[in-house]
Amino acid sequence: MQERPDVYAGEGFGLSSMRQRAGASAGVADRQPAWGGHTRERAHCEASLVVAAVMKTKIRVVLADDHPVVRDGLAAMVNQQADMEVVAEASDGDEAIALYEQYRPDVLVLDLRMPKRDGVSVVQRVLELHPKAASSS
Repeated sequence: MQERPDVYAGEGFGLSSMRQRAGASAGVADRQPAWGGHTRERAHCEASLVVAAVMKTKIRVVLADDHPVVRDGLAAMVNQQADMEVVAEASDGDEAIALYEQYRPDVLVLDLRMPKRDGVSVVQRVLELHPKAASSS
């Protein structure tokens, strides 16, 4: 019996970020055949401590959508990634702003149409309160 390939491998989830991280930390990513004819990504790094430190830091995500089924699906996809985690979920725009204040996530995933505030006004308010929120530093 052959093992099943990663469903998201062709869509840029997970493995592409490993390749990017290995390159950013002076490493080299290569593909080697794995059991069953599939490929396996392997990252070789000159400074293994740097890679270990990068891998321990997860990207923190807050999800905001008024539909619980959508939030559940997005949370499942995000939490499958080794380098990402959903830290909170909001059902409206005001709650999204409050959760941003509480958790200061790296990423906000916002629905454009939500009760109380839409996604655009959430971004505007967060940037009013935290002008550096849009920067990557």
